[in-house]
Parts: sequence; C-alpha cells; structure tokens
Amino acid sequence: MSNLLDICNWLVKRPQILELANQMVAANNTSSSANTIANYVPGISNNSPVLTETGENKSRLWDEESKCLFLRIRNPSSSVLDSFILAVFGYQPCSEKAKAVFQETRKRLGDFRNKFNATLRGLASELKESRRIENINTITMPSQNIIEEFISEEVVIRKVLARYFVTTNETELRRNGSLDRLVRFVREAFKIHYKDSNKEKIKDLDVMTKDLVIPSRSGYNLASSLTIL
Repeated sequence: MSNLLDICNWLVKRPQILELANQMVAANNTSSSANTIANYVPGISNNSPVLTETGENKSRLWDEESKCLFLRIRNPSSSVLDSFILAVFGYQPCSEKAKAVFQETRKRLGDFRNKFNATLRGLASELKESRRIENINTITMPSQNIIEEFISEEVVIRKVLARYFVTTNETELRRNGSLDRLVRFVREAFKIHYKDSNKEKIKDLDVMTKDLVIPSRSGYNLASSLTIL
C-alpha cells in the first residue's frame, strides 16, 4: 500500500507523465473495443483483419464513426444507435449481431462521456485553483471572456476533444462551421462543471450539436448521415 501511495504522489508531481499514462490506457481501451467488435464482423478476426468489399475494415470504420457520432450527440437514443449500427455494419435492429454491437457501442459512448466529463472537471478545478491563488472568489462564475480565454479553440481541439478530432476531416469541420459550435458546446459544459458538475444539465447540451455535420477522415460520413431528432 505504501508503494502505491508513493507512486501516486510521484505521478501527481509529474502531470505530463500522468497524462501520457491516461492516453495509453485510453488507447488500450479503444483497441480492446475494436477487437470485440471485430468478433461480430463476418470475415474479420483479431489476428488477420480481412477487408470488406468496399476495402474498409468495419471495426476501424466503427471506431472512427463512433467518435464522430459522439461529437454530434453524447446520449443517443436506442433508435439512433440502431440506425448507426445498420449504417456501419448492415445489421438489422434486434438481430443477434446487432444486439452485441449495440451493447459495445453504448458502453463505448459511456466511456467517452466519462472521459469528457473528467477532463472538464479537471480544467474547472485548475481554473478555480488559479483564481484562489490570486485571491479571487471561486464561487462566482468567471466572466465569459475569461472562460473563452481559458477554454480556447486550441484547448478544445488538443485536449478536451483530441481523441475524437483525429477521426475527423478538420479542414471541412472548420469550413462548415461545426468546429465553432463544438467549441461553444465545450464552453457551456465547462460552465456546468465549474458550478456543480450536473450531468443532467450536460446531457441537455446535446441539443447544441445533434444537427452538426461531422465529416469523418475516411469520407464515409456515416455518423453525419443519421437523422437525430
């Protein structure tokens, strides 16, 4: 127990190493999910991926498009997930394979939500600590200018939503205006975490992004093709 505490204290003093470790864990979880999905794709195995007729590995397509879907909506309904699985795999809703992928996709989105909220909680604590050191009231919500400076576009792209942006066509995302709206969404979510981290209020923010077009790096744009009411 003492050794574990020493390791934790050592990591706390070296946040860059702690962040790297978290990224490695996230990468491992992503690989695990993709391997699980591969079990439900005809012709694809973990040891020897076989490409489909379109030349696209479905498990990789699922990995990419699920991240694009997350940028549109963090809490999709069952019908949206059914449509997503049909678009990616061609599995009809309620089939055994669709059910298996459904559960894995829902689990993955839950993991994405947890990481997203944890990142914003950490940033909120960071800003509060900075204001406390400067003898500024940490209970009062910072001004919009301060929030926009602290949660800059760069912070959103490289830290808050980094794992998802890598699967998008960022140039097109900027061109169609979706990036600006995602930045506004993150800032609104940050305000909630700064105040009380109310997850229901975070969930309500889906309305800000559910109609966005999130172009995927592969160009398939399956998440963007879904109708989300």
